[in-house]
Amino acid sequence: MPTTGERFRNFNVTASTGLTQNFGSESLGKDVGLSVGATPVSQYGFNARVNKGFEAFDDRLTRGGPLAVAPGGWSANLSFNTPPQSSLQPRLSFNYSEDDAGGWRRSMNTGVTMRLGDVSELVLGGSLSRSRSPAQYVTTIADARATSTFGNRYVFAPIGQTTLDVEVRLNLTFTRRLTLEIYTQPFISSGDYGDLMELAAPRTFDFRRYGYDAGTISRGVDGRYTIDPVGDGVQTFAISDRDFNVRSLLGNAVLRWEWRPGSTLFLVWQQSRSERPTSVGLPQGTYGNFHFGSDADRLFRMKPENTFMLKVNYWLNP
Repeated sequence: MPTTGERFRNFNVTASTGLTQNFGSESLGKDVGLSVGATPVSQYGFNARVNKGFEAFDDRLTRGGPLAVAPGGWSANLSFNTPPQSSLQPRLSFNYSEDDAGGWRRSMNTGVTMRLGDVSELVLGGSLSRSRSPAQYVTTIADARATSTFGNRYVFAPIGQTTLDVEVRLNLTFTRRLTLEIYTQPFISSGDYGDLMELAAPRTFDFRRYGYDAGTISRGVDGRYTIDPVGDGVQTFAISDRDFNVRSLLGNAVLRWEWRPGSTLFLVWQQSRSERPTSVGLPQGTYGNFHFGSDADRLFRMKPENTFMLKVNYWLNP
């Protein structure tokens, strides 16, 4: 019966712990983790990790304002790999995390590399992620009446986001001196913001929702929210609807020809398509929802911007 050393080229188990503090000795991160990795003799391996984070402080949540609490939570990831010398190399990984405040994130990354000798290489990759953050920073509003937060109102909103990212790369070698590289990256993302709210007090993760826990809020026909944080009409401020749908398509092709030793000609074509429509004048909920079919269709209907470039390197003394 083969021993562990005979079955595995590499096998490891690692436990870790971490503590991060600022110069004021405030804890900004506390976690423990456990990871396991194995690569059998076949070189088809895997890596797995589980991490537990404990409640700490966040000095970035308010973008330069007071400290806020960073909720505890946990995360896990699992990935698989194949032999690097194989002509067909699939890969797959999963990630999951959640926190004690109701936030979470799930993502999957997958891809495959296919090689045909030294002539061609095709790389396909993609990732799909969904997440919810209970408090996404929106803006800071100066207001002397916000005494509990030192004269500023730190405005947040929960957000749910879905993102799909695909990459395709093709490398062709026609001769030792003539090659072609093609790359394209479709990208689709949507974000759906929830009720606007403000940080209730420093060193907490407590919030007051406008229109429920504090003041009043109303949405105009232009898609902007008018907020009276106290409800007395003395001072109001406006915030635009932050829901979004982003679509982009990037691509380029590079033809390389070494027409004489040390002298090379590059012919480059780049194309980009992108849009981020606004909800001005549109009903609430118009944007922020992920619809693969309509988003993908719109992606290829957008007007492209094309750029062509020619570069020549000439070696004087070949």
